[in-house]
Amino acid sequence: MPISDIKNRSTFLLSALHPPHQDDLQWCDSASIDLLKTLVTDQSNKHLLFIGCYRDDEMDADHKVSVQFDIMKKANVKFTTIKLDSLDLYSLTSFVSERLRLPCRLVKSISEIVHRKSLGNVFFATTFLQSLAESGLLTFSPARMRWIWNEAGADATNISDDVVEVMAEKILSLSSASQDVLKTASCIGATFDASIVKSLMSDTSHPERHLAKLAKQGLIIKVIHNDYSESVVHYKFSHDRIQQAAYSLIPNSEKEALHLCIGRMLKKRLSGTTSTSSIFKTVDQLNRGAACFVDRDEQVELAILNA
Repeated sequence: MPISDIKNRSTFLLSALHPPHQDDLQWCDSASIDLLKTLVTDQSNKHLLFIGCYRDDEMDADHKVSVQFDIMKKANVKFTTIKLDSLDLYSLTSFVSERLRLPCRLVKSISEIVHRKSLGNVFFATTFLQSLAESGLLTFSPARMRWIWNEAGADATNISDDVVEVMAEKILSLSSASQDVLKTASCIGATFDASIVKSLMSDTSHPERHLAKLAKQGLIIKVIHNDYSESVVHYKFSHDRIQQAAYSLIPNSEKEALHLCIGRMLKKRLSGTTSTSSIFKTVDQLNRGAACFVDRDEQVELAILNA
């Protein structure tokens, strides 16, 4: 099927969803952005609501998504922007209260420390609490049947203001085999097929065992998809920053080759019943690894897919 027909059918199917949504718009590829523009500027979609999420600190005025936003606004597409700010001390105290299952009045002191260290960022706050537990500064007391903490130790604990750096340090504390599994998965995407990770890695490294460990540690989440008559095991990163951190640990010299390998593997799995999203993912992986092409026929094939 020509790629143009695929895009047209995708637009039709997406417009039938209510409401279609896309997370992490700042990382979208060009094909996805074009599809989004077509979807929201189509005047026949009278009752369409599209929800998109993005990090404004990663998108300047020249970012490809920002440019498309300007084009959409000029086309009189109605926008509503909802900015999610960091938590204030009151809200963060409620958050800590729920995590530690204690009344707000009892967690006031530790909440003030967490708020000062995390600046109200929920992901930072969660990571900071986990680091306190791992270092023994936050422990559960069986005698008192509640969580207790070392305030002086917590206050003296440093936390990086870079989320990716924090997660990268956590990943580097894992075994080398677990690191390799996580880095390979980060190249595939936010959600990935466990069988692809297994195919990309040596059987002697037992990737499925490490995937289970990573899920137990909360870095990834196991998801079961029913694909016709069989269940397919997928995992997804529990937070996009974890994927970003794992990806940042891969040397730039290795990324393109890994993407090309993934793209070729996904292309072999394509068939007449392949979903549109699978085709887009395949093309995206091949595009990321295009610099490693040595076969001209493969280059021509990719050019046709991108047409």
